[in-house]
Amino acid sequence: MHQKRSLSFDLIRVVAIAMVVMIHVSAYMVTCFRGTHNTAFVVGNLFNALARAGTPMFMML
Repeated sequence: MHQKRSLSFDLIRVVAIAMVVMIHVSAYMVTCFRGTHNTAFVVGNLFNALARAGTPMFMML
């Protein structure tokens, strides 16, 4: 029997995967480019904060 897939759940899953990858990439930027006046550090922190919703998305699915 074939189950009908929900496109909205698949879209949430793809976005959550991308966000988790972004967390890991930005964590490298934050740990390697420490300093308050370093642009890479600030950008890494910004992307890290924005992507933190990826893990709870998996839990909600």
